[in-house]
Amino acid sequence: MRYVDLHIHTTYSDSSFTPQEVIEQSLKSDLSAVAITDHDSVDGIEPAIKVADKRIEVIPGIELSSIENGKDIHFLGYFIDYEEKNLLQILKRFKTLRVDRAKEIIRKLRNFNIEINFEHILQIVGKGSIGRPHIARMLLKEGYVASYRGAFRRFLADNAPCYVPRYELGQKEAIQIIRDANGIPVLAHPLKLKVADFIPKFIEYGLLGIEAWHPEHNKEAIEYYTEYARKKNLVATGGSDCHGNIKRPMLGKLKVPYSVLEDLKEIKSNVTRRGDCG
Repeated sequence: MRYVDLHIHTTYSDSSFTPQEVIEQSLKSDLSAVAITDHDSVDGIEPAIKVADKRIEVIPGIELSSIENGKDIHFLGYFIDYEEKNLLQILKRFKTLRVDRAKEIIRKLRNFNIEINFEHILQIVGKGSIGRPHIARMLLKEGYVASYRGAFRRFLADNAPCYVPRYELGQKEAIQIIRDANGIPVLAHPLKLKVADFIPKFIEYGLLGIEAWHPEHNKEAIEYYTEYARKKNLVATGGSDCHGNIKRPMLGKLKVPYSVLEDLKEIKSNVTRRGDCG
């Protein structure tokens, strides 16, 4: 049986895996296809495609985080036009806002006699988009915390003293950004976010799928969201949400059938014929 992983991050957002490492690990795990879904970035897609060299399918994707009424909800976008000019302009603005947020977090850390160099964090970030995980890694590297999770628990988590709210991107806007880039918007890890009551509203906004397979979804949750997707005429997707060695299961640990990707391709084909995307 063939398997896919449709939720993977690279060093272009907050993973420890480069696009090359993602592809090589995926081949070792006998995956037939992967989707690169970095946070607010499409920069890892082309490098992954080049490394894959037709040895494995690479689906261009993205993960956008929306915040509305204090609720943090993530949307995955599949088969996006990652060279679309408007999308690139939006992501450029998000990247600037991420930098501003990181600087404010660093300022708050000084209240705890923690001095970390912003330029050194940028070295960890490389070509990616800066986020809390990069700051957590620097705190660990400099010996201010004993573990990556400890950095979040003590300083960076949503209820921690150095937390800084992310820029607010509305749920409707997030879905529309994906659709304007000719992509298929999918609600990420719904069980983790406890957003079941919001799904009908997201469908009105243009949602086309739900992530049913996820490391934090047990068998019952997978069955529930798969059936929900069927009833609502949505595509059910899935992936490991792999962030390399930082967190989440490694590639190949979550078995998502290849038929899931076939369903996603069918949705893409249908909306393309109707001209619904964009």
